[in-house]
Amino acid sequence: MGQSFFYFFYKEKYNLILLSPNKTTTLNFAHIDCNNYNVKFEGEFEQVFRQSEAYAELIKNALFGYKSPKDRNPLSKKSRFQSANDFRDSKLREFDDRIAFAVEKMKPLTVSRSLQNKLSMFMKADLINKYDSLVVRYNREIVVDSLLDSPVSPERDISYYQNLLKLNNSEDDILMFFDPTFLQAIRKDSVLDLPNLINNPADSFISRLRKLLPGQNDLFYEVILIGAYVDQINQKIPLSENQKTIVNSYFKNAQISNYIHYRNALVSDFSKKSFGRYYLPYDTAKNDVLNDLLLKYKGKVVIADFWATWCGPCIDAFNKIKEVKAQYTSSDDVVFVYLTDQSSDRSRWEGYADIIAGEHYYLSKTQMNAIYTEYNIESIPSYLLFDKNGSLAHKNIGGYMGNEKLIKWIGSTIK
Repeated sequence: MGQSFFYFFYKEKYNLILLSPNKTTTLNFAHIDCNNYNVKFEGEFEQVFRQSEAYAELIKNALFGYKSPKDRNPLSKKSRFQSANDFRDSKLREFDDRIAFAVEKMKPLTVSRSLQNKLSMFMKADLINKYDSLVVRYNREIVVDSLLDSPVSPERDISYYQNLLKLNNSEDDILMFFDPTFLQAIRKDSVLDLPNLINNPADSFISRLRKLLPGQNDLFYEVILIGAYVDQINQKIPLSENQKTIVNSYFKNAQISNYIHYRNALVSDFSKKSFGRYYLPYDTAKNDVLNDLLLKYKGKVVIADFWATWCGPCIDAFNKIKEVKAQYTSSDDVVFVYLTDQSSDRSRWEGYADIIAGEHYYLSKTQMNAIYTEYNIESIPSYLLFDKNGSLAHKNIGGYMGNEKLIKWIGSTIK
């Protein structure tokens, strides 16, 4: 659809890359010794990558190193704010101060105004998402809570956005540097009460958005609309046929409509087959859980995929195996079972389990180690194929065996 940021740590150093669709970016690390290296950058947006260290320092100093002077806010230590807009303006001044403090603190490193704005928007998202809790925290700090007749925060209205959206961003900045947290906060804000796209066409959505938040760049409104379609898809509500037609006709940029259709296809394709997501009880007295699982699927050929959220080859294999799974979508004789353990990040596991068709299990490390020991599994991804009686028929340890071999295995076992 557009550029996306990718963040990673290497040798305890923060790296920031801006990626474009259908474009290749390559980093070549040439080590001087174990901890020191040079990086050759090949691709677009090298200037962004070269600001990785500076942006990390900006974040660290602005979010964690800043301390507000006692006299920064004239209302501080005196009384609560009388309006939501007063509170907003106070926090916006604080955010500006945080950025200015961080920029000064990090010298001689420098960071672009666009990346400074990106961090500012990240902080602004809290003024929407966490408004009530921020006001409560402020009141507690000035020991007002116990004195107030009403602990209710001053109510926000549409005027709250007047200073929040003083952005003046170029189209490039909107596509590349707008913070997604801030955009999502806008889309889901009850003050705006934006219409859902299930019952409202794109034109109506944009019309209301323009009325509520006038004077913005046209691309700003379009990016909010794209996010609203993706929000619907993320809720596992596929686009209707009418919505697909609207997406094709409304967006003139084919990359945008293709991206929305791609995200929709993930939900639509996987929703054709039932999903299962199970947390096994961590009963240390019973670690032989695989045999119990196989009993559940007696009469079916079981392909057991051992993986983890941190395992790149495991995740890469998900795309490769889709072709095989598609052949058995309507079959009741074959089931794909995915097993991981507590080494996997729970929230990321849930995300994968929501979009990958099959039965998903989250085991304890002890339970998984018992399986690894029984079947001599020393690395992942690994695959075990069991026949309809629950007996092991084939296995491949430490890598995906390939679609051709898996199809052959299933064909020979399903008879």
